[in-house]
Amino acid sequence: GPSTPLVVGESLCTATVAGYDAAANAVAITAGHCGVPGDEVRSGDDPDGTVIGTFVRGGAQDNGIILLNDSAQVTDTYNAVTVSSLGGAAPSTVCKTGITTGTSCGPSVVQLGDDLATHLCAAHGDSGAPVYAGDRLIGVLSGGLSAMPACVTPLQGPVHSPVFVPTWDSVSAEMDAAGGVGAGFRLP
Repeated sequence: GPSTPLVVGESLCTATVAGYDAAANAVAITAGHCGVPGDEVRSGDDPDGTVIGTFVRGGAQDNGIILLNDSAQVTDTYNAVTVSSLGGAAPSTVCKTGITTGTSCGPSVVQLGDDLATHLCAAHGDSGAPVYAGDRLIGVLSGGLSAMPACVTPLQGPVHSPVFVPTWDSVSAEMDAAGGVGAGFRLP
């Protein structure tokens, strides 16, 4: 579900959301830069390291699609984050929950086409985290400006890079246009 820690190949990332595609495949979404096609995916919460799926592909919107197997439990709630609706305009304040920096909220700074710039605390490992308002998914946490320091703790205050978030609407449109695994995504 949303905010599940994931080990994709050798990368630690966070799940954006889990559900089913039009072909009834169980799928999870994360950041596209988290893996390459064929990478095994494990839950970061599983001490046994059970493989729960395979990274299928990354998209131009920095979204990654994971085909889950029978070892994965698909849910709309995880780690105190619930996603019960998808997409729509970003409100003035959004939140994210990632494996590295936990939950933080901050202002939506500006929307540039299909990307939203926000001032959320995020660092390596938070990639793919759900960016949400209430129980509505706004987008997929992608990354920050490399020329500015990352946020290592919400106690750091506002002195850190803003993060960029491909909107869910653009990610969903890209998955549908590509077809195959992930197309027609719906919540459980």
